[in-house]
Amino acid sequence: MRGRLACWLLALALAGALGHRLHTGWNGFCAGEVELRVARTVIAAGGRIAPAEADVFAAELKEAERQHPVDVSLPIARGSLYLITGRPELAVAAYQRALAVEPRSEIYRNLGHAYLAMGDLRKARRVLRTAIELDHMLAPLLRPELRRINAELERRKAKKKAGNEKPPA
Repeated sequence: MRGRLACWLLALALAGALGHRLHTGWNGFCAGEVELRVARTVIAAGGRIAPAEADVFAAELKEAERQHPVDVSLPIARGSLYLITGRPELAVAAYQRALAVEPRSEIYRNLGHAYLAMGDLRKARRVLRTAIELDHMLAPLLRPELRRINAELERRKAKKKAGNEKPPA
């Protein structure tokens, strides 16, 4: 269910980015066309996209990034594409590229979700906290996730401690 929601959110984000481009009159390499095709594909597939198809879109987005290195929406879209197709390591790299272009709270939020998907709870916690620092409106959304992360880190710490204690002789 959560993955399907992420797919729908990606489709909406891509469609929104395209709408912004059309509204502002940006008309270089038609990266907006790639974003629109991704959004249409995800919507038509009921919230899913095949990894092979995602690779084609990712390559097109990467080419658009090469031609328009200051367009932060391109690496964000590529990162989201990787994340919803189960490749969080590639998503992390794309989101880090986006942060290098323009640090935004939503990029930190997405990066946190990629770290969560990788199981790196400490990094996830750090970047989700950064997202909240940049945009306090994210706090109601991210604080429950941070509580779950903290609880899991505490559970792991207790388990490790219990494993290191020697039984009484």
